[in-house]
Amino acid sequence: MRPWLPFAGGVTVRVRAQPGAGRNQIAGIDARARGEVSLRVRIRAPAEKGKANAAVIETLARALGLARSRLTLRSGATARTKLIAIDGDAQALIASLEHLLDEN
Repeated sequence: MRPWLPFAGGVTVRVRAQPGAGRNQIAGIDARARGEVSLRVRIRAPAEKGKANAAVIETLARALGLARSRLTLRSGATARTKLIAIDGDAQALIASLEHLLDEN
């Protein structure tokens, strides 16, 4: 099971943020006991005043080679688990996400 779902016009990705990390990076898949899977994103920014949310979007956009404007936080502004919508061709985005996981 993968932490993303295609929709008309893009992909929604479930992300598990880890603020306060040593560096910003995509750190693979995070599996929870309830069966939830998320893309683990480690970020240096603290979880305060939206800094972590901005860092998650920046880190994911940079890893995928996309403009930040194509990523939107859909839910989870105050939680570690977030849903991020990425605008674009769903198949191409899924291929990029798969490639990203293969690298990690």
